[in-house]
Amino acid sequence: MGFFNKVFVLSMVLVVAGCPLRGRQIRNLQERFNFHTIIFPCPGRFWSDTFIKEINSPVLFIVNSSSFDTKRLSNFNNLFIISVGGHQQDLPSISKCTSNFLGILRRGKTILWINYIVRTPSKDTVPYFEYMWTKKILDVVAIFDSESASNQAFTYNPFASFKVENISSQRDIFLDKLGNLHGFPITTLIKRDEPRIFRYKDYNGRTKLGGYGAKIFQAFLKKHNATLEEYLMPNTTYLNIEVLINLLSDGNVSISIHPYAQAGLPTDGSYPIGLMDECIMVPAPQEIIPSKYLLVSFPSQVWMLLFGTAILTLTQNLYLNKFMAGKFELGLAFLDTASALVWQPFGSGARNNSWKQRCVRISVAIFGFFIASIYGSRLASVFVTKLFQPPLETKEDMIRAKLKILMIQVEFEFLRNIIHPQEFRDLIVPAGIDVVKAYRMFFNSSYGYAIPDDRAMLFLLQQKYLKRQLVLYTKVCLATMHVGFNMPMDSPFKDIFSRVLLQTIQSGLYFKWYEDAFDEAVEAGIFTRQITDENMATPISVAHLTLAWTILFGGLSCSLLWFLIEITSKKYLLHAFNNLRRKHNLP
Repeated sequence: MGFFNKVFVLSMVLVVAGCPLRGRQIRNLQERFNFHTIIFPCPGRFWSDTFIKEINSPVLFIVNSSSFDTKRLSNFNNLFIISVGGHQQDLPSISKCTSNFLGILRRGKTILWINYIVRTPSKDTVPYFEYMWTKKILDVVAIFDSESASNQAFTYNPFASFKVENISSQRDIFLDKLGNLHGFPITTLIKRDEPRIFRYKDYNGRTKLGGYGAKIFQAFLKKHNATLEEYLMPNTTYLNIEVLINLLSDGNVSISIHPYAQAGLPTDGSYPIGLMDECIMVPAPQEIIPSKYLLVSFPSQVWMLLFGTAILTLTQNLYLNKFMAGKFELGLAFLDTASALVWQPFGSGARNNSWKQRCVRISVAIFGFFIASIYGSRLASVFVTKLFQPPLETKEDMIRAKLKILMIQVEFEFLRNIIHPQEFRDLIVPAGIDVVKAYRMFFNSSYGYAIPDDRAMLFLLQQKYLKRQLVLYTKVCLATMHVGFNMPMDSPFKDIFSRVLLQTIQSGLYFKWYEDAFDEAVEAGIFTRQITDENMATPISVAHLTLAWTILFGGLSCSLLWFLIEITSKKYLLHAFNNLRRKHNLP
């Protein structure tokens, strides 16, 4: 059925008659709220063309609400008028015809037009209002159009307890029920989740809630006169997001005091606080043992340069040997090459040298001088300070280091499919939240940790006064998500909570509370400011020359071994040669 086929022709449904709901009232409503469309979602009897004449908004009568596309009206301020023709038996039909409109009913205004005879109007409206409250529809007014209660208007207020109010004498019939909640209890789950929310005792022994999430939540309670009611869940210390989602879905928690990622969750939420980066925190580079300090002065580029220089020098020496002696003296050429690289006298220096040989040797000597000077200068600086391994800054670094990364099991299951490459995903070790936090709190350097940036901020502030950090927060991020306060679907508190949240951000309070969270955590004893007097300088010792002594003694041992082999082999060869001469009577 097309859109226009669903709309009654007005002349067929409007009956000219007296209308207790005066045109003046409708006009006042229209002037105040400027309705986009006035909608009759349920078939029924409606009165008077005066109603149509007194307003400027389009009027829409819907025959089949189940097949009507409500998306075209979802973002507009609409007025719904529901005709109620007979006591409580109309509830099932009202429920049926409004089931497709619940989303836009919550954002619009609703009038229950009751046109049957009643004795106690306030009691007769209770079932309708209770039904509306179960659907979280607050802006509802019941107007009686019968002789027994003509021109009487009622509404309900569920805060702090459910009650029906007579508003017949009030000009504004749609009251702001969320402005003052009259101490209505807002149920939430409070678990340790620093820096967002944690409970502690201050220096005066008073129990307080710390964290920027708690401050925003308390600002909402204060502004709207609500009361904090804690949902008690024993046997857990930290926040379990799976349990929280179930509590929100079942309606046991009104608003979560814990800001959390909103994407992909079967819940509703406030306006996002901001973007949260889930990145990797890695152990700080470890100190290099002194025995390996000599190797630090020889990075791969230096080895390549020395190797290229050795090849070039060896080629030149072989050419000079061929030029001077008419033959290749490979051993002497190797000796001259090694002497040039360490800036030592040449092995063939005692021989007659031509001007070509002198030029080559001078150039090699100059090059060896610079190489030796640069290395000596670098080595001198190495010996007077502590050296550390390169930091792990990329996924490739972590893969090469085979660094295991602890991650909360629930978060890993949620992000598993977006973690790439496979080699990096294999490094992640899913674990329970208690295990991850226990390892992370004591800076266990055997693992890396997947951690949101707001929590990482606490660990970085804790190391503020250290000369060398214990952990580093890298730019290797697994995901970027919006963070907000979660609540059940279609919560009536969503808009007012988001308004308070935006006000705290615009006023700068959010950023102050964000920074104060660390001081509160220190006051609570969760974190301590670590101050260490670590000496970054180191005196040169025998340990620094361990590698040099090892090479020296290794070379001497090899030389001695080769010398013994030469002596032994010479005696053996002479003895074998003499026997051969005697046997064959050679001269």
